[in-house]
Amino acid sequence: MDKGRALILENAAREALGLKERGGLNGLIDADPIRYGQAFWVIVAALSPYYKEANEHGKQVIEELLDRYSFLKEDTRDETYYEGVVSAAKDIRKIIRQ
Repeated sequence: MDKGRALILENAAREALGLKERGGLNGLIDADPIRYGQAFWVIVAALSPYYKEANEHGKQVIEELLDRYSFLKEDTRDETYYEGVVSAAKDIRKIIRQ
């Protein structure tokens, strides 16, 4: 299990949601659920407030990101999974900085 790369997504999600502590949203925004195959749902949770406030173009960008990382719904936790976790964290940060 790759806790280091899971922490990268946890930190991006915490930044997106303005959380100072681990385990927000009933424990979802934490590296442990990411390590156990829940990365896609962490991404959805992190981007939901941005989706709500976005214009049509912004919503389309978020929808495309979710499509791109939908493979993270699968509980494979292999190298491809963790590469997707890191890539998704970078993309989340891009969205929240725009």
